[in-house]
Amino acid sequence: MFSVVLAILGGLAFAVQGPTNTRLASFVGNLPASAASFGGGIIFLGIISQIFGDGDLSRMGEVPLWMFSGGIFGACMVIIITISVPLLGMAMTVTIIMTGQLIMGMLVDTFGWFGTESMAVEASRIVGCAIIIAGLALVYIGKKQADVKKIPDARTVAVVFAAFLAGAGGAVQAAANAGMASYVGKLEGSWMNFTEGFVFVLAIILLQKVFCKRGAEKNTQELSLGSLKGIRPWMLLGGVYGGTGVCLNVIVTPVIGVALLVTANMFGEIFGGMVLDILGVLTAKIKMNAWRYAGMLLIFAGVFLV
Repeated sequence: MFSVVLAILGGLAFAVQGPTNTRLASFVGNLPASAASFGGGIIFLGIISQIFGDGDLSRMGEVPLWMFSGGIFGACMVIIITISVPLLGMAMTVTIIMTGQLIMGMLVDTFGWFGTESMAVEASRIVGCAIIIAGLALVYIGKKQADVKKIPDARTVAVVFAAFLAGAGGAVQAAANAGMASYVGKLEGSWMNFTEGFVFVLAIILLQKVFCKRGAEKNTQELSLGSLKGIRPWMLLGGVYGGTGVCLNVIVTPVIGVALLVTANMFGEIFGGMVLDILGVLTAKIKMNAWRYAGMLLIFAGVFLV
């Protein structure tokens, strides 16, 4: 039960990370904001690893190549969330991403993919997943009018599909991070995850500069001094929140499995998002309604069944 609580706390951290990065992106662009988030995470996790870490990075050569994919999946997740929230709204973005995570998490656990221990498919887990998906749908309905923007259909489909794939990748990321942690240590593995993500995002920025100069200039806003003046220190804390969430996930994944990790993260992220909405912190202030309360209760019940 304690591991589930930690996973929920990880979800709360991710709930704060998303809108924090989005606010930063409004000044510097999506990719630079994502790079800043990973850079902050590298510094944060580097300090924590030096103080509390007991792993051994010299074993990096023993780590299977596929385990290095965790940082790439994490980077894709951060980028997609940063792009999707202004277009689809937080509720729809979280709904799509969590659905992808839940489905892939169940597949990973059932078939023992990516070095995880296979778990038997029980009726209670299937029912729990169905209840969670129903809860996600209610949460989305409850915020639909406030969050969803009118955008072209083709773009809507593309963003929704990308968010779903990012969610599925998030489940693979959890398995990859846990695997790397078994070699180099939990904190050290988390630090490597952010380092990989940082390098990946920088590579995308450089490729844009080389092959799509005009698009890259528009996206990055050239990081002019004028665009930097409005940035507040709290907007640079996305990496700290993300690093905290990743560390907690790495710790509990071997104990509770990917599927339960995803559902607990889901509960923490949606609950945290609702609190932010109610208080009007980082996002526009939104009133709670019966749909959202019912959705939270269903998700909470589904977590225990999964």
